[in-house]
Amino acid sequence: MSTLLRKKKIKGKNKKCYLLMFFRELDEFLLFILIFFLNVSFFLTEPNEHLTRRLIPY
Repeated sequence: MSTLLRKKKIKGKNKKCYLLMFFRELDEFLLFILIFFLNVSFFLTEPNEHLTRRLIPY
């Protein structure tokens, strides 16, 4: 079923729409990764030792 939908979307004028949807999903995914890494870096640079000890067990 998904392959049929994909073929329909790629055909003709809908190719541009399909690409736009793909890039929109990619943007959301990259934004999620960026926020995740920012949170991790914030916790790593946090002066509180309990947070860093929880993430990095020495």
